[in-house]
Amino acid sequence: MATTTAGAALCTGYAEVREALLAPSVRGKGPGEATLSDLAALLRTLSGYYDQAARAAATL
Repeated sequence: MATTTAGAALCTGYAEVREALLAPSVRGKGPGEATLSDLAALLRTLSGYYDQAARAAATL
């Protein structure tokens, strides 16, 4: 599987908009980079737990 040119352009555009709109406010007032990284890891873990619970619930 490979990324299409259009898909890569869309991702690049999204990253540019995110950087322009979100990053400055997070850098100026938000938590530090290490804290954000820790929070992102926690959210990924929780998401995995919810996915697992949803699969288990579907078998009941």
